[in-house]
Amino acid sequence: MGEFGNGELERSEEKLLSFLENERKKGESIEVFKCANEKEVQSVMTFRFAVAAAFKTYNEGKGYRGISVDYALRKNDFSVPVLPFDREKNFPEPTRRLRYMHFACNVAHEDLSFPPSFQKALKANGIRLPAEHGHGVEYEAPPETQQRWRELDPLNMMNPGVGKTSFKRNYA
Repeated sequence: MGEFGNGELERSEEKLLSFLENERKKGESIEVFKCANEKEVQSVMTFRFAVAAAFKTYNEGKGYRGISVDYALRKNDFSVPVLPFDREKNFPEPTRRLRYMHFACNVAHEDLSFPPSFQKALKANGIRLPAEHGHGVEYEAPPETQQRWRELDPLNMMNPGVGKTSFKRNYA
């Protein structure tokens, strides 16, 4: 939160503290960090933008598959949604759920990490991965797809790096 004059910050802090008190009475464990100076503000902002990259790094290091979803909750609903998984088709539950939101906004950003068996379960049910706008630069395209791209774009000028191809000219 920021101070924009006219006591807005103080009123917002009072509302936040009241909310926290009510949530703690319900048994919720919530912490608030108040920046003491501009250096701490910058550190918090840096942390905020590092979370998404950390998710990708975590998954790569563990050999997991990550999925990021954004969703809106109903007004005054701060619950963590229960994710339905089909045990009959062997879809595993996520091993990690990283969930973050903007204060006073019920849009949640959630990153879900799944073990390697998740991708196998999807493929066993006829699902082809990846499906996010082709392959992006995060997913390796099948060799036949990479070959087709090389034929269509021999200089690698149109979409370098897509499907884990080279980012360099002529696919060098």
